[in-house]
Amino acid sequence: MLDVTADARVARVKQLTDGWGGDVVLELVGHPGVVDEGLRMTAPEGTYLESWKAEFDPSWIIFGNRRIIGLAHYEAEHLRGALELMRRTLNRYPWARVVSHKFPLEEINEAFAQQDEGHVTRAAIAPN
Repeated sequence: MLDVTADARVARVKQLTDGWGGDVVLELVGHPGVVDEGLRMTAPEGTYLESWKAEFDPSWIIFGNRRIIGLAHYEAEHLRGALELMRRTLNRYPWARVVSHKFPLEEINEAFAQQDEGHVTRAAIAPN
């Protein structure tokens, strides 16, 4: 059975990087609970890119001489490029598994509530 715990993921990154961690680590999940895991994956003097709200022990930044970069917005051209990548690789990667839950537009508040509680990995909102 595959071990999918945070510790196992950090260990795998360390294994793939000869014990160092990633030079650049990106958090693209959008859940504050994964920030600590991402920082533990980041090599000393590495860069961690945060795309949402962060809750973490600042000693990971200070004592590892790491950098954290906040990212809140992207341009339309980047979204277009991401959608084109998904179209080109539709049969190569399990893109359907990226979205864990789908909500109708009238349940958008429930989608946010479940995301905040950690029940949703990535939600899609379907307009009526």
